[in-house]
Amino acid sequence: AEQKHKEARFELALKHSEGITANKKHNTPELPKSFNKAINLLNELTNEEYAPAMRETARLYLEQKENRTTASTKTAYKYLLKAVKAEDAAAMRILADCLYRGTGCKKDLTKMIYYLKLAAQKGDLKAQAKLAFCYENGIGIKPDFKATFLHHKNAAEQGHALSQVKMGDHSISGEFTNQDLKAGIEWYKKALSKNNPLAFYKLALFSLQGIGTAVNEEQAFEYLLKSSNLGYSKAQ
Repeated sequence: AEQKHKEARFELALKHSEGITANKKHNTPELPKSFNKAINLLNELTNEEYAPAMRETARLYLEQKENRTTASTKTAYKYLLKAVKAEDAAAMRILADCLYRGTGCKKDLTKMIYYLKLAAQKGDLKAQAKLAFCYENGIGIKPDFKATFLHHKNAAEQGHALSQVKMGDHSISGEFTNQDLKAGIEWYKKALSKNNPLAFYKLALFSLQGIGTAVNEEQAFEYLLKSSNLGYSKAQ
């Protein structure tokens, strides 16, 4: 970063924005979280037209709940538009979120869907899952449950946890795919590795009731506890 390497400066900015805890095993010190240091580095890169920096600058401005102003949200929206022109898929998805809420711009669900589709086409997993949600609930687009299934399937196969849970649901119900309880459970188990609270909850119920597995109350309790600690109210 000190030698002005773009990718290194960008990664350092992300570390400043997130902070790093000390690791005694590897003898590495703590890196305190610093919004100002992150923004300073990102602003340098933004001035150099580096698209990922434009997107992350916008994201940081948008995540500042207490200090966020109308001016900062408009600046974030402007940076996102620039990043989108540079074909940054994640920026397209965040821009869609702004259009959904009317953050830094006028609310526009048609444009929201347009940018979500662009991001999904470029392989952004979160955009694919969000697009599936829009198709399922008719947000900005006509409801299409087959399209919901296909977008969740694509995202699930690439590792998106919530879409993996949805694919588990589809496998168990047999909607748009072959009914297969074993396959459904395997989809839920894949989502466990990402600490998805809904996957823990569903597998807890299966262990409790002996669905697709032997009754195991201890396992059910463990899964419910994990889901609860992750904030899922039904598990609590």
